[in-house]
Amino acid sequence: MTFLADGRTAFGESADHALSTLAMAGADVVGMNCTLGPQETHDVFSRLPASIAAPLSVMPNAGYPTVVHGRNVYLSSPDYLRGYAEAFVESGAAVIGGCCGTTPEHIRAMARAVSGKKRAAATGRAAVRIEGPALKIGPPVIETSRLKRRLADRNAFVVTGEIEPPRGVDLSAAIEGARLLKAHGADAANVTDNPMARLRMSSIAVAALIQREVGLDAVVQITTRDRNVLGLQSDLLGAAGLGLKALLCLGGDPLKIGDYPQGKQVSEVDVLGLIRMAKGLNAGADLAGNAIGSATQFAIGCAANPAASDLDVELSKLRAKIEAGASFAQTQPVYDAEALERFLACDEAQAIPVLIGLIPLRSLKQTMFFANEVPGIVVPEAVQERMRRAAEKGTEHEKAEGLAIARELAVAIHQVARGVHVMPMGKYKLATEILEAIPLESASSLRTRVSGA
Repeated sequence: MTFLADGRTAFGESADHALSTLAMAGADVVGMNCTLGPQETHDVFSRLPASIAAPLSVMPNAGYPTVVHGRNVYLSSPDYLRGYAEAFVESGAAVIGGCCGTTPEHIRAMARAVSGKKRAAATGRAAVRIEGPALKIGPPVIETSRLKRRLADRNAFVVTGEIEPPRGVDLSAAIEGARLLKAHGADAANVTDNPMARLRMSSIAVAALIQREVGLDAVVQITTRDRNVLGLQSDLLGAAGLGLKALLCLGGDPLKIGDYPQGKQVSEVDVLGLIRMAKGLNAGADLAGNAIGSATQFAIGCAANPAASDLDVELSKLRAKIEAGASFAQTQPVYDAEALERFLACDEAQAIPVLIGLIPLRSLKQTMFFANEVPGIVVPEAVQERMRRAAEKGTEHEKAEGLAIARELAVAIHQVARGVHVMPMGKYKLATEILEAIPLESASSLRTRVSGA
């Protein structure tokens, strides 16, 4: 089997327990190979107890690899492994070899080193157990934030507003936008993660700064597009360490539409994998099953689309996300109230809080772009016609009509849904004008009527 430097498998099993179990199951030879170089392999091997009831084998890598001209190259020389061959025999190894990076020269050098030597008796190995904290996975410690309390309250109407991180290092617009949202009753700022595959400041950094500077809860968007499994988990732990308690798990817009069309899209796991990953961290373990100490406390969000062309498929996707661990959803922008009501009547949309997306229309040009070029957004003909008539009167009339439509939609959403997510595309004052249309103070009584609670 292969073990890490702490003497445990990637799943937290100690070397002595794993090898003893294999020996008792009838294995003729048990031992270690791969992952570690000679030194760390010897550190673990020399601490194995004498009670393992089978001959031991050991086959280290030739150190750790480095990439040279696109190839993995291992740097430990044959002479270096030869020295450890003797040490392995002295520690009781019955079979010695090499794994990744070892060549015929390495094996010959090791063979010469141990030629004629007798392996140490099994009793020569110190009976020292490899100790460490036992892996315990359980429910997360509950520590609520305002947003989490609101999401858990079926009588609450949850309001979030989207914040765009800056393209550079000037955070003033994002911070001021968050302040405006808070002043107008928003429960949280939702911070985007390189939307449209265009470079912006880290969503985690901006979300943490908003919480610190503004005192407004933040939902941090995390995409699978830019990170592998290791990077995703590292960033999630970093987010938790900075006090963030809400995620929106997304795949991310394709790189080919953004600043770096020739870049490599990672997407090592899909959105379901990311949701499961976050759920595991909430239970106190990483994806490999290793204990992380204090569990994270994330509310885990996912995306949904009420106006999907095939609603059955969309509901199936939402069901899978909920089963994976999603505890709330956020939708694409909605302009069709009838489609929204059909979606919200479905069991999947009733299972968790769903925040309905709302982007205020700013012009006829934008309206037609959404209607004809953006997948997942449906703009009814009646809305398009309203924007056409406004456009005939000039730019200011377009903006005013777009705001009027958004305010009407916000009121409609308030009557049928658990919450709204306003996406002002950087125009934060516009978001406040939409929120002013929602009677947030009376949300509790209205939600009681709508939910039948």
